[in-house]
Amino acid sequence: RRWECSFDFLVAEPAERCTDVRAVSRSFTEAINTRTHRTCSSVGGDGFAFVIRDDTSALPSADTVGAPGPGTLGYAGLRNSLAVEFDTWHDPLNDEPYEPHVAVHTNGAAPNDAHHTATIGHTSSVPLFADGARHRVRITYAPEVGWEAVAAALEAGEYKGATQRLSHFTRENPGLLSVYVDDMDTPLLTVPLTIDTVLRTNGRTAWVGFTSGTGETWQIVDLVAWNFTTY
Repeated sequence: RRWECSFDFLVAEPAERCTDVRAVSRSFTEAINTRTHRTCSSVGGDGFAFVIRDDTSALPSADTVGAPGPGTLGYAGLRNSLAVEFDTWHDPLNDEPYEPHVAVHTNGAAPNDAHHTATIGHTSSVPLFADGARHRVRITYAPEVGWEAVAAALEAGEYKGATQRLSHFTRENPGLLSVYVDDMDTPLLTVPLTIDTVLRTNGRTAWVGFTSGTGETWQIVDLVAWNFTTY
């Protein structure tokens, strides 16, 4: 079935990433002078994710979320799950892009992971999420659109950051997962996907929602409004 999720969010009170540059100067008549220049940018950490999970038929609770702590974004460890992450902090242990990015992560029936090896598509061409402004997101899934639609997305430059793992999550007649951020006419990222490769074979119910996680950095993520529709 087709489905669509839309929501507005804003990131408030983000942590800063600072860089110190030391300048050293001297002359024949002067002592050595050292000056430190500090530049800081608001980035926040670590981000959040929209998640579909089909690992249980029971209503998920606070005790059945993903792994806690830094570098997990709250969804790591969830089986039969798909996460669209909005990552605002570079975690070198996750082998991920240095810049803020949007990425689609899944390991199918195996535990999901925020490590970049679990991605099937990503892009760093994103707005600055931690700017305190309100951002609008729309995520759509259209099943069985075929490879011609995939080729059209590739030609339009919407199909980005694909990995060889993608072949494990597409079938003969794949669908398309598209992520829009602020611009509701042009997808920021489009990924071929057969969602049956992620969800349980005999499952009739999947759960949708949001997760987040952080370590030493911080930010407040406010979901101002959201809607999920199947049709």
